[in-house]
Amino acid sequence: MNTLALFADQASTIRSPETMADTARDAVDAVKTKVGDALDRGQAAISHASDTASEMAEMATQQVKGVRVGNWRPWKNATLSAR
Repeated sequence: MNTLALFADQASTIRSPETMADTARDAVDAVKTKVGDALDRGQAAISHASDTASEMAEMATQQVKGVRVGNWRPWKNATLSAR
């Protein structure tokens, strides 16, 4: 086996410290972007859920107000049981 040829093959795959640092920085930037995107999606989902909860609370409030002013009469259409 030619040791010099083996060393030459390995030497061609060794990267300079600057290249490794650039690769690491690129990886960190990619992770930051992915995490930032995930946070944005999470915030949008929370905002949507909050809006939906507010709408539901408003509808419930209106329904309760309707009950208080006498618009709701469950007995009006109720059928009496034989017992």
